[in-house]
Amino acid sequence: MTDNVQQNLPQDLDRIYINRKKPIITYALIAICVVIFFADQITGKVLFGYFNMGYLSLFGMKINSAISEGEIWRMITSVFLHANAQHIVFNMLALYIWGRNIEALYGRKNMLYIFLLAGLLGSFASYAFSNANGLGASGAIYGLLGAFFYVYFYNKKFFLAHFKKQIFIYAAISLAYGFILPDIDNFAHIFGLIGGFLSAGILGLIKQVHKRKTLQCIIIYTVIAVICGVIGYVYT
Repeated sequence: MTDNVQQNLPQDLDRIYINRKKPIITYALIAICVVIFFADQITGKVLFGYFNMGYLSLFGMKINSAISEGEIWRMITSVFLHANAQHIVFNMLALYIWGRNIEALYGRKNMLYIFLLAGLLGSFASYAFSNANGLGASGAIYGLLGAFFYVYFYNKKFFLAHFKKQIFIYAAISLAYGFILPDIDNFAHIFGLIGGFLSAGILGLIKQVHKRKTLQCIIIYTVIAVICGVIGYVYT
């Protein structure tokens, strides 16, 4: 987002505040994922004689049988693991693009919450509906995309003035690739997207002038409860 993003905008667009501080949380999440990736590659080489899928992947990725035995923490650790160089480069580029903008619109703390909640919901959905092993931050990143859609829902004029309609095209292409390419966890993507939108609706943008209506909050919490209930039913 540019420094002059709010110049010469219509008056009704000023309802959304943009934070100009450096996106520290976004940079920190990227750094954590990159460090874990290289640590995983090194342990794979040392322990198994080849790079990729090392100690961290084996003990942190989403494995349904392990989760069923009580290793629930895999739901969140799998978000920070990546299978190969292409996987992490693509995800970290997307995290850089969306993360710093979401951090500017929602604030550092809320951006982190959206990322983690979306990633967790995506992992739960993947566990419930897919038997394949899973890892990667894409579910959480789709959550950031969902938070962008909440901006559109909250103030359409502001959204179109800053981001245009290309973001919808990007989202459609990304989801389409997920169904075309093999080994893509679409359950994590779709539910991560939903989780990001709902989390954004609950947490809210920075310094929202108009308080969220009670009915809106009830609807959002009800939808989350239904989603968690369905996943919980499958889980048990």
